[in-house]
This record gives sequence, C-alpha cells and structure tokens, in this order.
Amino acid sequence: MTLASTTAPTPDGPPLPPLSLGANVRWTLGGNAVYAACQWGMLVAIAKLGSPEMVGGFSLALAISAPVVMFTNLQLAQIQATDTGRCHRFGDYLGLRLAMCPVALAAIVAIAFAADRAPPGGGARGGAVIVIALVGLAKVVESISDVCYGLFQQRERMDLCTRSLLLRGPLSLLGLYLGLLTVGSLGAGVLALALVWLAVALAYDLPAAKRVLGEPGPPSNISRAPRARIDLATMARLFKLAFPMGFVTLLWTLDLTVPRYYIESYLGERELGFFSAMAYTVVSGTLVVHALGRSASPTLARHFALGDRAAFLALLLKLMGWAAAIGGVGVFVVALAGPEVLRILYRPEYAAHAGAFLAIMVAGALGYVTEILVYGLTAARLFKTQLPLFAIALGVITLGCAVLVPRHGLMGAVEATAASFLLCSAGAAAILIRALRGLEAVES
Repeated sequence: MTLASTTAPTPDGPPLPPLSLGANVRWTLGGNAVYAACQWGMLVAIAKLGSPEMVGGFSLALAISAPVVMFTNLQLAQIQATDTGRCHRFGDYLGLRLAMCPVALAAIVAIAFAADRAPPGGGARGGAVIVIALVGLAKVVESISDVCYGLFQQRERMDLCTRSLLLRGPLSLLGLYLGLLTVGSLGAGVLALALVWLAVALAYDLPAAKRVLGEPGPPSNISRAPRARIDLATMARLFKLAFPMGFVTLLWTLDLTVPRYYIESYLGERELGFFSAMAYTVVSGTLVVHALGRSASPTLARHFALGDRAAFLALLLKLMGWAAAIGGVGVFVVALAGPEVLRILYRPEYAAHAGAFLAIMVAGALGYVTEILVYGLTAARLFKTQLPLFAIALGVITLGCAVLVPRHGLMGAVEATAASFLLCSAGAAAILIRALRGLEAVES
C-alpha cells in the first residue's frame, strides 16, 4: 500500500537538466568520502586535543539531540526526493522545515536541563548542558541544508549536494579544531561548527536551490534564496503525510543511540568515549551508503511508481551488494590491523578494545544493508508500514542493552545492536517482497 499527497501537482519551474544515475553516484561518493573524512577528523581532533571523557560528552550530546532533530525533520528530504508527481513545491517543504526548527531546539534544551537534574550516572551534568544545546543548534541549522538536498535529489543534481559537502566538511573541521585549540573548550568548537553550517546554508545551499528551480539569479547571491511558502492548509497536509516518517526516523535514531545511553549509565563517559570513537568508523561508511541510497532514490521511486518490478529489484539488489562490500572491506581491515588502526587514529589506550572494534564493524556491515532496504521502503512510499518494524527493533535493542551491557560491557551493546539490525533487515525485506508481489499482480 502506498501513500500519496492529496495536493494537486504544482511544479516550481523548469529544472536544471538532470544528471545520469552513474554521474550522480560518482559525485555523491566523492563528496561523502570527503565529508566522512572531515566528520571523522572532528572526532579525532576531540580525542587528540581533549580526553576520552570529552569524546564521550560530545557523543552524549549527539545522542540526545539527534533523535529530536531527526523526528522534527519528518524525513522531508527523502519524501521530497521520492515525490515523483511533484505534488508539493519546494517552498512547502522549506516552510514546514523552518516551522519545525524552533520546536526541535526548544525540545533539546528542555531535555538537556532535565538530564542535568538527573542523579549521577543518569544523564548530563554541569557544563554538558551547554554542549548539548550547542550541538542541538548545529543540528537544527544542518536541517536547513538537508531540505535543500532533498530538492537536489529529486531533480537528480547530486553534484550540488557534493559541492555543499565539500564546503561544509573542511570548514567544519577547521572551525571545531580552532575552537578546541584556541579556547580549549568543546562548546567553542561546536559553536564554530554551527556558524559554519549556517554560512554554507545561506551562501550556497538556498541560492543553489533557487537555481535548480529555474528561477533567475546567480547561485552565490544570498538574496536570491527561494522563499518558504507558508500556507497553513498545505503545511498541514504535508505534515500529515510526513508525520509517520518522523516517528520512523525517531525510532531508527534511538536504535542507534540507545546503546550509548546504557554505556554512559553503566560504564561511564570514558567507556562511552572509547565506544563512540570506534563506532564512528561505521558512521563514516554509513555516509557512503547514504550517498548510494540518496542518489538512487529518485530512480527507485520512478521504477516503483511505473510498476517496473524487475528494474526496482535489480537496482535495489545492486545497492545492497555495494553496501555489503563496503562493510566487508571495513571488517577485513579491522580484523587484519584493528589495534594498529586504533593507536594511529586515537591513542594507545583505545587499542585495548580491539575485540569490540571488530564486533562493531561486523554489526556496521549489517547496518549498511539495512539502510539500503529502508531506502527501498521509502522509495516505494511505504511509510506507515515502517512504524511497527522500527518499534519492534527499538524494543529488541533496548531490552538487549538492559540485559547485555551490565554483563558484557561494550560487547553487550554491540550484540544488541546486531540483533536489532538483523530484525530490521528481515522485516524490511519481507515488506518489500509483499509490495513487489502486489506490483506483479497489477501487471498481470
């Protein structure tokens, strides 16, 4: 069963010519490789200039802010990218995103203050509130670029996403590094990060969106940024369409962050710092997998909308193969030289957790395949069916962490994560098979 908007198609204007799928994949892989390296570099900078506790504090701030922002983002980028009928204007997506930004920031600040009042071992403490609030601000600013990326995906111009990432990545790393080096404060580094992301969104992303829409004006001129369309009835319809995906992304993000809550609670920020540093190698690969999924999403959506079962399945299996290969390379490298990798990237004390590092890479490989299957579900506009799947997966990882982290430490968190990924992969595959059989029945 698919969902469609009730709004009549209202194209924004003549788009720039789309690029081929191969060109989009090449552009996206290149940009995400650079961006992933810069994101990883930020964690390395915190580990080198700070301490495992500082890495843990940064990870905790992300774990608190990310679920909120992912929920309020409502997956508008992916919904826009798979909107083959152009049922909503870009201004509608931008207007709803801007309306949700203050909601997200207010919720993050409230959670930070609530966590600050929690008993020791149960949440943020002291200056961590400021770091959490600043990380939340950075993520909210990032969401403005995200909705522009949805437009670039829809119009199959991933080169524009890449150029944005090539600006954001190195400048983010430089800003965070200078903040840590000159002020010696994680908060200063994160504030610099937020300012960099805001500058790129205003100076490049929004003006580039106007160019994609075929509206006049040089792409570097901030005054040529497209306007948000504030129409309450349209925003309400779009919100109703996207709301299930908000819950889906919330559940998926919690799936990834719940282990961090349990590690911080039972083992402390130092162990969380070790876990986060090792897990970020998986995040780097995830950015590449996202590049594949985002580049192919419009094509997948088009195949499904046209009822072309064979083409949809062939492309999805190809993407899954690439995701598995990326994960396999990571597992091989860590199995071969895990301790050396940890010593070189971070500090000698990280090498003591080489066993957990290998397990994290194996779980990450499972997660890559799961991510591609989820892109397939979204391309097929199967929004509501994802809710029970991710709710069950969240229950599995929460129960798993509650039982395994106190007994097995970091390895217990990895075991619970792997079980959740396996469940998600099996469930997503079953949902897609059923949907594709429905297409076959329609064709016959």
